[in-house]
Amino acid sequence: MTGSTKARSSLALSLVGIVLWILSLLILLPLALVILTSFKNLQEGATLNLSWPQVFVPANYLTVFVDGKILGGVLNSLLVTSFATALILLCSALLGFVLTRRASRTSNVMMTLITLGLVAPFTALPTILLLKTLGIFGTHAALIAVYTAMFLPFTTMMMASFVKTLPQELDQAAIVDGASGPVLFWRIILPLLQAPLVTAFLLNAMWVWNDFMLPLYLLTSAEKWTLPLSVFSFFGKYNHSWQLISANMVIVSAPVTILYLFGQRFIISGMTAGAVKG
Repeated sequence: MTGSTKARSSLALSLVGIVLWILSLLILLPLALVILTSFKNLQEGATLNLSWPQVFVPANYLTVFVDGKILGGVLNSLLVTSFATALILLCSALLGFVLTRRASRTSNVMMTLITLGLVAPFTALPTILLLKTLGIFGTHAALIAVYTAMFLPFTTMMMASFVKTLPQELDQAAIVDGASGPVLFWRIILPLLQAPLVTAFLLNAMWVWNDFMLPLYLLTSAEKWTLPLSVFSFFGKYNHSWQLISANMVIVSAPVTILYLFGQRFIISGMTAGAVKG
């Protein structure tokens, strides 16, 4: 490569970097608008601009917690997200291991059905009828079950693709040492699934936490509403108080934002782990 070619390549990379920085700033502008507005008073908040607050009003967040009764939504979201994510990880890891290691026609059919689950849409009426038949409609258990069914296919495919990269000699050595199937999975395979498990945890936790549609369909009591529904109710009550709505949005988005910022390196490594090992 000649010097002029290297210079053009370096210039192109610099231009791409500048464009990406500009795009990132455009994405951050709405976030900055919401954060700044959340600390303004009623008059300043109504302008919806990027100006610095003349007087900081941190009491907006206290108003959101007290008047908006947002704490209940936080607890409900924590409950649903924790149980749904735990079930998804456990079931997907087991399915990915069993279906990958058992090279049979039944396993292939099961994997095909799971793959079809990636494109199967959510249908409200049959789901509601099924949940009513089971006697759990309107409960957190129903919401957790539906989340597990919806996000299980993607997570199972992720786990299966990673398990395929693990040499079967590990299984054979463990069996020779007297390990049974459950012991093999819990003590040998599961620790090796750390990267995809962390990735799946972060992705599923963010999906469940941010979801608005399923709680709207499946929860019948305001006391059981998750955080996105609480925000919807709060907006209807304070639709002219943009400083309170902004504070509400910050509270709702803060947990998953912090989770993503601390876990983004695990997401990248987990999504590429199978390809690297392969």
